[in-house]
Amino acid sequence: MLTNRLFLMVHAVLLCVVVAAGAYRAQALTATRALPTLRDEPLTVEPTYDYNVVITDEQLDRVLTKLRPRFESEKTKINHVDHALRFWTLGADFGDDPAYFSGYGMRRLLLNHGEFAKVYGEDEPPLLLDDRPGVSVRTQQGNRTSSHVDHTMACLAEVGTPLDHPVVLPTRETTFRELVEQSLREFSINQIEYEWSALTYALFLPPERSWTTTEGQQMTFDLVAQRIMRERLPRGVCFGNHRLHTLVMFLRIDDQISILEPATREEIMEFLANATQLLVQHQHPEGFWNDGWPLQTPESPTPTEREGDRIAERILAT
Repeated sequence: MLTNRLFLMVHAVLLCVVVAAGAYRAQALTATRALPTLRDEPLTVEPTYDYNVVITDEQLDRVLTKLRPRFESEKTKINHVDHALRFWTLGADFGDDPAYFSGYGMRRLLLNHGEFAKVYGEDEPPLLLDDRPGVSVRTQQGNRTSSHVDHTMACLAEVGTPLDHPVVLPTRETTFRELVEQSLREFSINQIEYEWSALTYALFLPPERSWTTTEGQQMTFDLVAQRIMRERLPRGVCFGNHRLHTLVMFLRIDDQISILEPATREEIMEFLANATQLLVQHQHPEGFWNDGWPLQTPESPTPTEREGDRIAERILAT
């Protein structure tokens, strides 16, 4: 009888130890994966020069005219709104002309379901999804959704949207913070598109330089930069242009607050210098590039949608 009691006591103690160890491990893991502290407002990256040799006033005017935020009722494409917001910013103002959105009107369309429903109708599935405890954006499901993973979020961050900015879902009201934090929870370095996610984090995380994914992987901006540079151009969405933009933004942010190791910064500078040489080498005499811009000059005499008319415009304007 005593032996049985002793046996049960030993097992009870062992069970308590296992449970306690498991609870401690779970608590430690949760603490490790806790969301990083974010800035209330994103860092601002302003243009550094107005260099007419790169793009003349006439060329820039032509590009921005094409990228005006045109209101086309239910035919309005969300990716056009995203790009227009990035290039025109919140300061876009076309007076009382109903043919165009203002800068603030574009942001309301993207972050207020009521405004979204006015344009696309009550029966259209929402752009913003209640993905508790956060918010996500419907992506790559047609013209009324975001064209790239976290592209809408990044565009909003680039124009200075603070974390406490109101977000109106069909089900509840919240803030932009939930959208950014949900992206951080879901981020994986192996996801197909990660450039816009990483760009947003670079605007909101500093002075913090690292975070932990839900997979338990420790991430740094150096690691993301290495991942971006590892693939050969023009691989990547939009023929690698997102990769170039994110790397440039990393450098510009690093100028303000250190987010990169010196060696990584040098590697990025070399990578972008090589990309610039390829752009110069393979630009068509008429000024455009094709989807194989790192490899050859376009053979056709005029730009087509396939051969980079829009690529050229956005490279020049950026």
